[in-house]
Amino acid sequence: MWFVVSYSFFTRSMTTVPTAVGVLAIAIMLFSLASPSTANDRDTLVLTTGGWPPFLAEDQQHNGFIAHLISDIFAEHDIAVEYRFMPWARAYQEAAAGDAAGTAVWMHQQDRLEDFLYSEPVLEETFVFFHHVDMSFDWAEFEDLRGLLMGGIYGYSYGTEFDSAHDDNVFAVDWVAEERLNLLKLLRERIDLYPQEVNVGLAGIQAELSEEEADLITYHPQPLHSDYSFLLISRAHPDAEELVSRFNETLEEFRADGRYETYFEAFSEGAYEPD
Repeated sequence: MWFVVSYSFFTRSMTTVPTAVGVLAIAIMLFSLASPSTANDRDTLVLTTGGWPPFLAEDQQHNGFIAHLISDIFAEHDIAVEYRFMPWARAYQEAAAGDAAGTAVWMHQQDRLEDFLYSEPVLEETFVFFHHVDMSFDWAEFEDLRGLLMGGIYGYSYGTEFDSAHDDNVFAVDWVAEERLNLLKLLRERIDLYPQEVNVGLAGIQAELSEEEADLITYHPQPLHSDYSFLLISRAHPDAEELVSRFNETLEEFRADGRYETYFEAFSEGAYEPD
């Protein structure tokens, strides 16, 4: 399997044999995959997202395993979650305006605090540079990227160092609305590099390209940026502070009792594949 998801920051390594609690939790969760509960008699929380396969994906079971985690945390408080998939920039705008309760998942940026309250970290992510196999590429610092053309997605953050280098004209960025467009440009060598979270990039390559095309795309192992992603709750929501407080408290409980890691384990076993 291509995915290299890790949750070691919060729990143990995925190579460790699951504990009895973990095994039981996986069994319960897999049962819920087959027999999802209804949202009757529960409040519904609308969250926007641009989609972040394999973490959040419209066509996967429970909209992906991080979406499932978020939904199950709110379910502990009798709150159902409805995900609305749209371009990332629009997802931000609609949630900021109060047309949705919040949006998932985003890395931290100071200016977003004007519109949102941040949860505790939901996911650790690692970004790398994808490139065509015919391109001889190595890098150690941003100056090594001078003169190159990047592919980027509107509304994404690639880290403060990346942003600063771009502002200083070290490299140019060709912005598009969808990941698929960057992959096609990379395949046709119309851009030099595509910064993307490693699991998201590999999932996109697998979903969008043929096997022959996928063999033409690789990535440099040095991380561009490692950071944490958060659930954002709109300050326009009347219960914003309470929602964040409840979410954070229950997220910590999931980590402490082993439930958090079972979502990663279930994903690695293929439990979220589309029907």
